Amino acid sequence: MGMWKLSFLGFLSAYFLFTIGAVELGRNQPTERISGSAGDVLEDDPVGRLKVYVYELPSKYNKKILQKDPRCLNHMFAAEIFMHRFLLSSPVRTLNPEEADWFYTPVYTTCDLTPNGLPLPFKSPRMMRSAIQLISSNWPYWNRTEGADHFFVVPHDFGACFHYLEEKAIERGILQLLRRATLVQTFGQRNHVCLKEGSITIPPYAPPQKMQTHLIPDKTPRSIFVYFRGLFYDVGNDPEGGYYARGARAAVWENFKNNPLFDISTEHPTTYYEDMQRAVFCLCPLGWAPWSPRLVEAVIFGCIPVIIADDIVLPFADAIPWEEIGVFVAEEEVPNLDTILTSISPEVILRKQRLLANPSMKQAMLFPQPAQSGDAFHQVLNGLARKLPHDNTVFLKPGEKFLNWTAGPVGDLKPCKFWTFHNKIGMAMAVAMASTTAFPLPSTSFFTPQTWLHSGPFSLRCLGGRMEHNSNGAKIKSTILHHLFHKQRQSPYYDNLCRPVSDLLPFITNGIRGVTTNPAIFERAISSSNAYNEQLRKLVGAGKDVESAYWELVVKDIHDTCKLLEPIYNDSDGVDGYVSVAVSPKLANDTRGTIEEAKWLNKMIGCSNVYIKIPATDESILSMKEVISLGISVNATLIFCLQRYEAVIDAYLDGLEACGRTDLSKVSSAAAFYISRVDSILDKKLEQIGTSEALDLKGKGAIAQAVLAYQLYQKKFSGPRWEHLEKKGAKKQRLMWASTNVKTPAYLDTFYVDSLIGPDTISTIPDQALKAFMDHGILSRTLDAKVSEAQDIYNAIQKLGIDWGSVGSQLEHEVLDSFTKSFHNVLQCIHKKTLRTNMALQAPSLHCAPTVNGGLRRPSVNPFALKSSFFSGSLNLLLHPNHHHLTSAPPRISMRVASKQAYICRDCGYIYNDRTPFEKLPDNYFCPVCGAPKRRFRTYAPAVSKDANSTDVRKARKAELKRDEAIGKALPIAVVVGIAVLAGLYFYLNSQY
Repeated sequence: MGMWKLSFLGFLSAYFLFTIGAVELGRNQPTERISGSAGDVLEDDPVGRLKVYVYELPSKYNKKILQKDPRCLNHMFAAEIFMHRFLLSSPVRTLNPEEADWFYTPVYTTCDLTPNGLPLPFKSPRMMRSAIQLISSNWPYWNRTEGADHFFVVPHDFGACFHYLEEKAIERGILQLLRRATLVQTFGQRNHVCLKEGSITIPPYAPPQKMQTHLIPDKTPRSIFVYFRGLFYDVGNDPEGGYYARGARAAVWENFKNNPLFDISTEHPTTYYEDMQRAVFCLCPLGWAPWSPRLVEAVIFGCIPVIIADDIVLPFADAIPWEEIGVFVAEEEVPNLDTILTSISPEVILRKQRLLANPSMKQAMLFPQPAQSGDAFHQVLNGLARKLPHDNTVFLKPGEKFLNWTAGPVGDLKPCKFWTFHNKIGMAMAVAMASTTAFPLPSTSFFTPQTWLHSGPFSLRCLGGRMEHNSNGAKIKSTILHHLFHKQRQSPYYDNLCRPVSDLLPFITNGIRGVTTNPAIFERAISSSNAYNEQLRKLVGAGKDVESAYWELVVKDIHDTCKLLEPIYNDSDGVDGYVSVAVSPKLANDTRGTIEEAKWLNKMIGCSNVYIKIPATDESILSMKEVISLGISVNATLIFCLQRYEAVIDAYLDGLEACGRTDLSKVSSAAAFYISRVDSILDKKLEQIGTSEALDLKGKGAIAQAVLAYQLYQKKFSGPRWEHLEKKGAKKQRLMWASTNVKTPAYLDTFYVDSLIGPDTISTIPDQALKAFMDHGILSRTLDAKVSEAQDIYNAIQKLGIDWGSVGSQLEHEVLDSFTKSFHNVLQCIHKKTLRTNMALQAPSLHCAPTVNGGLRRPSVNPFALKSSFFSGSLNLLLHPNHHHLTSAPPRISMRVASKQAYICRDCGYIYNDRTPFEKLPDNYFCPVCGAPKRRFRTYAPAVSKDANSTDVRKARKAELKRDEAIGKALPIAVVVGIAVLAGLYFYLNSQY
């Protein structure tokens, strides 16, 4: 009895030891990798067994052509040259044609260049026929398949159609001798005569060395929102216009040449490559052909490609997730580009940039010397390997002819009139034949506007001008700000401003209809950001003094923001879309000075939708009348009591009457009535009184006064006087609720915004209140719901001995002092920056280009926001070691301190080992390789080597992680099953013995 139990316990112990040992053995097994593999494939890869035979052709087909014009080496069509060089030294090359899977014919068809460097492909068909004649006469391999196991690199605009004009290319069709061959070409457009089924689409050649010499510091922020530099019209080849780029490029210029978000000017002090590294979006429109070299450069420099080419076939879709890194826009939707791009959320943009930062994507777009794993060469090999093994239809039967031509003089080649189509290749050929025989396809068939363009996880849908998008293709939901305007007729304005103006785009998308500023806002913006440094450097160089420089900075910000809000201004017929800028607080008591500065600001900004903010002091109210009479729109600010508000209304009406214009519709005004600051003073006074009646009135005075102000507004803008002005087109001076931030913690954070909702008013909302209101604000008309109660509260406070006029005067002095202090602080900040700039200008040998802060978020707020995703090191790997000295990047001295604890991404194997502790990274941190969220990272104990994140090492680690996860999932099941079996065995033995 005891013996079998001891044996059973021994067996059970051995079982657990065996299970643990199996897990450790699985973890320690090396990951098998096949030489030459590419992508994430870690198992058996056909590229490792691929064999390519390279025909040895006379030098007149390749080397002599290159010697005649070496410019071919740097041309965008140079892929055919570098592909030849790669194959000559590649492990996939075989010298035994009998074991070859593919045959390559090295013919350089793009080296016949004009003096301007444009390729002339007219000789290419003759050259290609001659080469095929040669190989078919000297080797048996072409004749047995008629080229079905041969591939040719044809990087022309329209591939093997060999013409740079689409209409002519369609007429020619693919060279008939190449109808069975596999074409490796840059051209790709679905359902096009010049795209043969089964072709491998490659990117155009981009010289890595040339791009390396134009690198800028990798942390340079992206200050350009949309960038394009190139030809808009091809007058020489398209004199009537509209045909070149199918009119897409012309539409970009005509619609956005004056849009501040679009940098499409041809005059740039910096290089094309440098600008791309500073841009968020890079337009990649079609030219004569659908593809554009900009696509390669955008990926290399981390700029999100905006692909404008209907039905384009992009290169290496299995290696590059185009749908996730790019934005696809139909050609007919080009006029809506601004709406489409500004509607993309910052989160989506950040994800795209993180994906673009992946070095493997950059490598896949380049033809480096020497070749690197995962580069464009290896992507081509992947494409060829996936076509193996050749099926029986490739090899012709004895006596069978498909192309019906015989070896002989080139001039004797004649196509057959009768064709038999065995498969899809034959069907594609039939389509091509239709374009070259009696049934030409109409050119308009290729220009059919697409009403729906899908790009996987990120899609844009365009139906009759409507645009729907998010990361899943769902409709954009209206926010509470949209409902505030459409249902309650109250306009939400954003009480903040920063550079660049693209920071405002998410707010405008969410329903913001205007912007207000003050000296304190500019103090924060200029002192906490480097975005002003470049303009400041120019101003210093021009000899501007500090205060003049300040106003130059302000004018640019206000002008750019006005342009950004101009569509709202136009759509609302001048009711909304305004940007407010204040005169100097030093002029608050200077009537004439205020008038002159208001005139100067209005002239310098030069926009109809600007409000000149004038404080409602006794002296400045006099200036309001004259400024309004000049037709300048005014935002009367710093109103703290009803008496001063009535004086502001009268000044506005007096100004309209003195204007002398027959049309007053272009003159507008707002009256900024302050809220929370009033309660701050009243609550202190009520606490000092201390009675229960006084304490019950805390937090009620400011709202009550605002409600009465709205009643005064309705009264003053009615009756004969107003009706007379209204007939001339005059607009009412709308009440603008200012200072809506809650300053008392005991009050609800949306208290003031919720309590002042009413028609024909403006609510200026700062960041904190805006975030709270959008999260849990209450949307209902409250402004005139309890008018009698508001009057009672107002009277009750007055009966307690609190004078509303005195409260207003006290607040006026306090706020003016605060703004004056901010004004002096910002001038002092500019002075310090000016000194640093002067020092830099006096030491040119040490001077580096100033960083321009950009993107959709300020780096001072979030260090992970829209910085350049181009890492110079990844491109450095693509250069030969002897060429590394070509880079022109300035020398830098840096210290990198690794974290005490490394972390590994469980999805892709990336190891985080930067100096910033992982625990301190923001919650919205994503893996820079695969985009996995922070929660997918785990601690990593082993030592981290320098090449820990190289592609091969990371992918091997990724496979190991997947195996561990599989074992981890299977192990509990195995243990449970084992225990169940052992338990059953135990009870069985116990019952028997």
